[in-house]
Amino acid sequence: MTNPESSTSLPISLPTSLPTSPPTSLLGFVRHLLATMGPRGVWAFLFVLLAMAAEGTGLFLIIPLLGLAGVGVGEAAPGVILTGVDRGFSLLGVEPTLPLVLLLFLGLVTGFALADRRRQVIQAELAEEYGHALRTRLHRAVLQARWSFLARVPGARILHVLNEEVDRVGLAVFLLFGMAAEGAMVLFLLALALWVSPLATAVAAGLSLFLLVFLRRRIRSSKEVGSELSRVSGGVTHLISEQLGALKLMKSFGGESRGISAFVTLSEAYSEISVETHRRIADVGFRFRVAGAVAAGLLLWVAFSILGLSPASVILLLAVFSRLTPRVSSLARGIQSLFIALPAHDRVQSLLVECEAEEEAQAGRNAEPDAPWRLERAIEVEGVGFRYGGRDESAICDLHLTIPAGVVTAVTGPSGAGKTTLADLLQGLLVPTTGEIRVDGVPLGSDGMGRWRASVGYVPQESFLFHDSIRSNLVWARPEATDAEIEEALERAQALEFVRRLPEGIETVVGDRGAQLSGGERQRIAMARALLRRPTLLILDEATSALDEGNERAILDTLFALEGEVTVLLISHRSSALEGVERVYRMEGGRVV
Repeated sequence: MTNPESSTSLPISLPTSLPTSPPTSLLGFVRHLLATMGPRGVWAFLFVLLAMAAEGTGLFLIIPLLGLAGVGVGEAAPGVILTGVDRGFSLLGVEPTLPLVLLLFLGLVTGFALADRRRQVIQAELAEEYGHALRTRLHRAVLQARWSFLARVPGARILHVLNEEVDRVGLAVFLLFGMAAEGAMVLFLLALALWVSPLATAVAAGLSLFLLVFLRRRIRSSKEVGSELSRVSGGVTHLISEQLGALKLMKSFGGESRGISAFVTLSEAYSEISVETHRRIADVGFRFRVAGAVAAGLLLWVAFSILGLSPASVILLLAVFSRLTPRVSSLARGIQSLFIALPAHDRVQSLLVECEAEEEAQAGRNAEPDAPWRLERAIEVEGVGFRYGGRDESAICDLHLTIPAGVVTAVTGPSGAGKTTLADLLQGLLVPTTGEIRVDGVPLGSDGMGRWRASVGYVPQESFLFHDSIRSNLVWARPEATDAEIEEALERAQALEFVRRLPEGIETVVGDRGAQLSGGERQRIAMARALLRRPTLLILDEATSALDEGNERAILDTLFALEGEVTVLLISHRSSALEGVERVYRMEGGRVV
């Protein structure tokens, strides 16, 4: 993929005024593309047209070559061309010999080939760079969207759109420029043929136009096939994503065969719809080839039987139409392929519009590690309520609680009581529907959200580790941390001893999602990562549930040792984790009971 920031030619950056309504037609897609690229896109289109026109002018050289060979063309238009070429040689004071004309022909063909090569490169650059710019903007929009929105969007949908659908959009751009090139050549060849013999050209062109109109509905229906291809392809991505995330569960339940069966079913459906797209494209190509043969036959019959054209003129017309017929066929197939790719653009734009409409405030996105928010008195949750989108019942209702600074506070209760929602609210990932959260008396709003998030450490029940070294997983939370600080965080999390025993120590790669470590080891690495952040508030959401009693007790002792330095919110349903905690809230049904 070409990087528009490092490329020396044709860089693209998507403006903020990019149209937000997804295109529903080919014309809408063209308008959207030109609005995105601006004047550069127009100039690129013009260069494509110019390159193809330059290639077409090479056909004119057939006429002077025939004249120099002593073959009489016998038509007014070719005679004018021959006279013009001869006059050009006279102005240069050069005798138009056959070797010289052949040399000139070779030079011009080389120049046209270079221009066409540049056209193809520009076409590929624009397609790839537009796809890159669109993917980058969509990725940014996803990461900057509110968590309450992202929690509702399937991750497989985002993955599918970012990868496959954006690639298909790039293909659509490539096809669009290819259609412009083919269209320019078709118009030029028709103009040349009309110059030689208007009537013969009108007969052949009329047949091609009739076939194009006849096949219009079939070509346009390809968008429905493209929509089905996007749907099935998205289903395959979703299934793969789910199965990879549940490999251990599938094996423990003996579900391998069911997983394979589900994948085979979807894969077969994808293969069938993919073959159908190629079948439709091949069908259009077949009909145009047959039509081309019929048009060539009509051309010969009209040229000889009705118009009585000379052999040289007929040869010229055949040369033109031998190049025109595949161009028209290629143009029709390109239009059909473009309609198949258009639904991908609709899907990308749809997700982009959704994410940008849910964009989080700038102050909430940007963490400010150099200006941490130090909790001095307490966090007060006053009358807070929260309802997830699409649900009738509230996850939290009229919640009141106080978390004193510098001590360990616990929240317990059954599953579904609203404990994790409370943790998300305290981190600032969710915004209360009603009520407010105050930190040292200051309402937690969007203005200071960046500072607050930079001051919170969070350890969830299912700790996520990147497929990287232990060191990389730790410094991801605080890139500027020193080796001494990393070792201190590992020691506090009761993880230093087992890390030192690993073959490569802190440089050991933990595997996908930490698969090379036990559940307890993963949890302790996640704890060390949170502590490395030097938080003013440390939230543990069932973080000790994967630890045995001894390791849990060691972690809890670490938490109590942090009293006076760090405010700790311990969420747990295990009574053993609550021992020694002076303030414990029990939640049920989204309320403190």
